[in-house]
Parts: sequence; C-alpha cells; structure tokens
Amino acid sequence: MGVTIDQLIKKLERSISSIKMRAFDDEDAEDLTELYTQMLHSGVSLCNDYKPRKRTSSLQLVANQEFYDGPDNILSITRYEWGRAQRKSLKPYDPAYPKKLPSVRLVWDDVPTIQISPAPTSGQITALGDQFMYDYRQKWIVSDDESKSNIDELDVPTLIKAASISVLREQAFYILGNGGNSSDTRHKSLLKLYEFELENFKRS
Repeated sequence: MGVTIDQLIKKLERSISSIKMRAFDDEDAEDLTELYTQMLHSGVSLCNDYKPRKRTSSLQLVANQEFYDGPDNILSITRYEWGRAQRKSLKPYDPAYPKKLPSVRLVWDDVPTIQISPAPTSGQITALGDQFMYDYRQKWIVSDDESKSNIDELDVPTLIKAASISVLREQAFYILGNGGNSSDTRHKSLLKLYEFELENFKRS
C-alpha cells in the first residue's frame, strides 16, 4: 500500500508553509487542493526524469520465445546478467562459452513488453539457465487510492522536495501572469532559486 495524494498534500503544505506563496494564497480550498495535486504530479515528473525508482525482476525463459510481459510502470531496462558470468568464467574455446548474448529492449504494445533477440535456444537455456534477471527503472505513481500508489514513506522526502521545486516555478510564473514581467525582481529571484534547487536535485 502506498502513500496517497491526500497524505502527500499535507506534507507538501508543511514543507512550503514558511514561504509566502501568492499563487496559493489566492485560491479557495477546492482549487488549492487541485493546485497542490498539480504540483505533486509535477514533482513525480521530475522524479521520473532524474530519480527513477530502481528495481530488479526476473522472467522465465522459454526456448525460441522472443517476447515477454514486463512489470507495471517500467521505464527502461538498465542491465541484465544472463550469460555474463559464464563469459567471465569460461574460455572462448570452451563449448559452453556463450559466444553472443542477446540484445534486450523494452517495446510497447498494450502492455510493456521485453524483447530478447535473438530468442534463446533450448541449448542456451540448458547451459545458462532459464531465469533471466534484470534491473530496471520504474515510474513513480501517486494516486488517491493507496493500492495504486507506489510511493512508500522512504520515497516521500524526495517527492516532496521535487514538488516544492515545482512550487517555486509555479510562483515565479504566477507573478508574470499577474502584472509582473520578466525583469521583475521577484520573478527573477524565484526563477533563479528554482533553477538552483533543480540542479541540486539532479545532482543529489
């Protein structure tokens, strides 16, 4: 069960409570909740771009089968180990040495699909095993439904930081839309702070 949007909104409110946010002061309660939700989704986008969740999974190989269902919310495959240990431990002249490992990529149909090409043969599976372990990056998902959210308590500080950065950007552009201009000191200061915090977030 994950942390819900309502729970995250309360944490975001506390996080920015010390900052005077005009873009938020002018909203009524319903619109304010919508605005906070927007900022959380913007924070999720930042997390997906710069801090995707790292996960490990496996699939069971079937001889001559090239396509397999991938896990939910997968962004990309970063590494796989199948056959690599044998390439390190065996000599190229050994009959069991895997001369060429397949390429692995993520393709999209109705569901995320992992393509292993060329498909392993029965002989390769016998020699290298039928368990294909791989590392992948997973999307951050927030929801009103705790069963659909994949945010746990350990993720919360990172997501709230990302959402707070989005709040700075929202405030900077709110000033532009309410009588300010690009040379406005308030706009420039907030935009500079947003850029500074974003760069720190990318590097952290």
